[in-house]
Amino acid sequence: KNNLLFGKDAHFEFVKSYAQSNEIKTFDESIDNLSNEKIIVQGQEIVSRIAEYNRDIDINVSLEAEKNQISIHNSSGLNLSEKKSLYSCVIEGTLSCDDEILNIYKSEASGSSDLKIMNIAQEFIFLFEYSKKKARLDREASHLPVIFHPDAIDVLFLSLLHAFNGHNVYHQISPLAGKEGTKEFSKSFTVRENPKINYATFSRNFDDEGMQSREKYFIHDGVVN
Repeated sequence: KNNLLFGKDAHFEFVKSYAQSNEIKTFDESIDNLSNEKIIVQGQEIVSRIAEYNRDIDINVSLEAEKNQISIHNSSGLNLSEKKSLYSCVIEGTLSCDDEILNIYKSEASGSSDLKIMNIAQEFIFLFEYSKKKARLDREASHLPVIFHPDAIDVLFLSLLHAFNGHNVYHQISPLAGKEGTKEFSKSFTVRENPKINYATFSRNFDDEGMQSREKYFIHDGVVN
């Protein structure tokens, strides 16, 4: 009880009811069909395919199937439960040549057991193949063409993750604090969170408070929301 004497008063009400018109698919029943033996065979197929491309690559493959259940109960009578499944594949490869070492990493995950394993292996090989090409830059060029691979999006978004962090916004240490409704980016730039894609790894029917999940725009046509 003494702990309640410290800090600011928090005024809020718990969610009492929940209604979802179109339920999002977050659990694949066939995840149970992925036995250890089947997963091992899939891993061996990946290793064999990459070895066909280049036997000098040291390969490490990790395949993991998991399932869990999320439940929310509160004092207002809300009682929610949702099952989630996940099948993930991680491929790591190292190639040593003379005094150089090349490391390639590729991963994919889905809420469905129908993960295109061999497609991931082929994309891994694609990354290795293109890593052989060395960029040649003109020292006198003022503008250089840059192409970002889709897998680089996590790195590119690190600054935005910091900027939209609730703690940073509240304490006014975010560069976007107080910028709601203002145009801070190009009109062609939009960042949207969509938790309503069937079997997407972070899709869900309700959030941590029991509220129905919905699409949210962080940046829309360059404007901070």
